[in-house]
Amino acid sequence: PLYHHKPNYMYAFPVTCETYNDEDKTLKNFSVIPLARYDKYAKDGSQYSFLCFPIGGWVRSKDYSAGVVLNTYWGKDYLGMFPLFHYSNNSWMALLAYKNDKRYGFFPLFAQNLANDGGYFFPLYMYSKSDTLSFVNVLLFFNHLRSSNNMMLNEYSKSNNLCLLFYYGSGKEFHLTQGSVNSVLWRSLDAKCKGLKTAFEKSDIKGISEHKLMIGADLKLMKLDKEYKVPGNMEELQKFCKDLQNRFGVIAEEKSFAFFPFFNSKKSMTADEWSLLCGLLYNSRNYRKHALSMPGIWNAKSQTVEEKSSRSLLFLSKSETLERNYISDASWFEKWSWYYLHNNIRQLADSLERDEAIENDKLRKSETADLQKQINSIAARLGITLPELKTPAQCYNFSREIEKMSLEYFKTENISFFPFFDYVKGDKSNRFEIFPLFFIDQDRYSKYRYRDRLNIFILCHNQTVRDRVPQGKFADVISELDKLENVLHSGKGTHNLAQALKDANLAFAVPRNYRECRELRNRIYSLSPENTERISAFFPFYYYSGNDVLDDSFLNILGILYNGGHKKKDSWFNVLGFIARGYKEQNDEEFRILEFLYRSRKRGDEKDYLIFPFFYYRESPTSSQFSFLHRIVNIEKSEKGTKGHIFYIPFGD
Repeated sequence: PLYHHKPNYMYAFPVTCETYNDEDKTLKNFSVIPLARYDKYAKDGSQYSFLCFPIGGWVRSKDYSAGVVLNTYWGKDYLGMFPLFHYSNNSWMALLAYKNDKRYGFFPLFAQNLANDGGYFFPLYMYSKSDTLSFVNVLLFFNHLRSSNNMMLNEYSKSNNLCLLFYYGSGKEFHLTQGSVNSVLWRSLDAKCKGLKTAFEKSDIKGISEHKLMIGADLKLMKLDKEYKVPGNMEELQKFCKDLQNRFGVIAEEKSFAFFPFFNSKKSMTADEWSLLCGLLYNSRNYRKHALSMPGIWNAKSQTVEEKSSRSLLFLSKSETLERNYISDASWFEKWSWYYLHNNIRQLADSLERDEAIENDKLRKSETADLQKQINSIAARLGITLPELKTPAQCYNFSREIEKMSLEYFKTENISFFPFFDYVKGDKSNRFEIFPLFFIDQDRYSKYRYRDRLNIFILCHNQTVRDRVPQGKFADVISELDKLENVLHSGKGTHNLAQALKDANLAFAVPRNYRECRELRNRIYSLSPENTERISAFFPFYYYSGNDVLDDSFLNILGILYNGGHKKKDSWFNVLGFIARGYKEQNDEEFRILEFLYRSRKRGDEKDYLIFPFFYYRESPTSSQFSFLHRIVNIEKSEKGTKGHIFYIPFGD
């Protein structure tokens, strides 16, 4: 019973082998009784199965492949090592850490729900979020609650934070502008717009028709029927309500904060006040916004903020009034041009006074002429039409106008109640700290870059960075725009902004002054996508960072338990450093369990699998190798033929 052979079948205890009955003699099945068996169901090798008892095996068909080795298994869309690791499509499990298309976490300490943005880190932290309601609780005594009411023409939202003696609240509410429209008619129109929205959602033809007629009647009563047409669908209804709100209403915002009984504050669109120790130190500020007409300057109106503030400490009090004018996102050249314009006009006034006193002094006359040339040049760069400046009085009057128009940058307010309370506020950064429990930091690098950071009890950290960075052809436009501003400032140099705009397919004219440069810069940045980077941590248990645009993320749980991440199409992970790890970089992939207990690799078109010490398999477009227990069974195929070993006995060429 030891040996048998015929053309398509061979038996040599304990090995059997069978080939297809054709000229190429391709392998049909092969077995080592009772340890291993290989079956090929298609002559082209696309469908086969393999069994290595009691280690495992695999099967492959046209659309599916799967296998198991000891407690390690894999398939077309999944792989795992029970009970240590499992991966399938967008889900994985590594010991107690897991992730799927709905949630990820570390059972039972941590969970994150991706569907409704909710989760917990028991018992330290939990939260949930929906379109109209959100809730956060930290250490069971820090609570955050936010609710909103998204109506058609009336908007309202409110949020509250509570942590023992701490309290923070804020709210936004839509109000009509005084004298804009009759409030009764407005509420009537609001109710009918909501009814039309409901009718659109339910596809109620009769309700749609009735509400359209009523909205048209209200518009006629308001004498707005010639300016606005009755919306015909949901998209037109949303735009219709938004246009009415922008024209007739304003969103009023109010915030309050308290640290009983030490500190409390309230802030709204028209007021800002706070007090320490029930009024021992008190600050109040009221302000209003109004439009100041500036003829000849951009042919537009500039917003001026008029502020009134008062402070008190015991029986001492101080009040002051500030009047400031802001122009956002001016360049360095524009800021200094405003400064030099104001300074040169004051110098021109002094020079004209000296000219009147010494009429025949040619040196003074020459200085006056030079100053006038400089002022005209700066005004042209700023896009300002100068009034007549022939007398000192005219210069002084216009210099006061320049003071109203000039910019106030990097103004910072500092409030400190050492060592418990610190508050710093400026145009570029805000910082609020109650030592050592609560800390908020916000940096505003420019109009398009922000950084927000929040720390609570030194345990919870959340940081968000948002920016807009023009890239590609847009970056070339910004570069040439910088060169143009340098040319306007110095009168020297070159730029190629017109060609850069053309290459970027932008139909914008080349700016003539700083104002137009600023407008063009804002347009370019508004066309650039927003890049958001988020970092969240619950030290020392959990850390996560992610970038939406760069598709870059990193996750670390309990330091060494799990860490991993991805960047664009590359990814990597590590479980306890040695249980399981792997990576994917372009065309290279690798996955290991206990280093060499199981290993699978892909290098370009070549793949190999290792199950130590039993099994090894390698495959490439031109060759393949299969090995069991080194050379108990070893088969190597290449373009030259087939060779190998059976019980260490070689065969083939």
